[in-house]
Amino acid sequence: MKALGPYKALGPYSVSSSLAIAIKIAYVLVALWVAGTVVSAVVSLVIFFVFTAKGQTPPAALSYLAVTWTVGVPDALYRLAFAVGAVAVVYRLRALFDAFAQNQPFAVDNAEHLRRIWVTLVVVEIVRIGAFVAARMLTTLYAAGDASPLPQEIASPIDLYRWFLIFVVLILAEVFRQGTRLREDSELTV
Repeated sequence: MKALGPYKALGPYSVSSSLAIAIKIAYVLVALWVAGTVVSAVVSLVIFFVFTAKGQTPPAALSYLAVTWTVGVPDALYRLAFAVGAVAVVYRLRALFDAFAQNQPFAVDNAEHLRRIWVTLVVVEIVRIGAFVAARMLTTLYAAGDASPLPQEIASPIDLYRWFLIFVVLILAEVFRQGTRLREDSELTV
């Protein structure tokens, strides 16, 4: 089959090799973002506890800290799970596109990479739903009169767009698993 235009989809000097390089750069950027998120979360918690211990409210510049702990703790846990999940997904995508750049779309590990990606996405989504439930329950039990609004990330319990994305990755994982099995069968046939 002839490639359209001067670009190849797989192999060296192809679109997939360019994407492999972009994903390697994204991996570094995501790792730096996670490190920055963790540092800012620790600093925010220290500032929050210092002002709370003194019975003061944070200054206007730190208005993002003006949430009750019943909302802040589940949101922080979700953000941590999201950050870890982002690193795991980009790591797996990096390995997947490295195989594509080597002209190995049905390498043995590719289906496993996609399977781990969709499992990671499911875990992050379950943590998000858990954060929603925990924020609602903790607010009801401990801060009924002084409730902070839920952050946008955990404001609704079900996000159909995210579940659709997970379903698509699940289907791709199965397609790659079957493709790998067919490739292995054809290699055994003389």
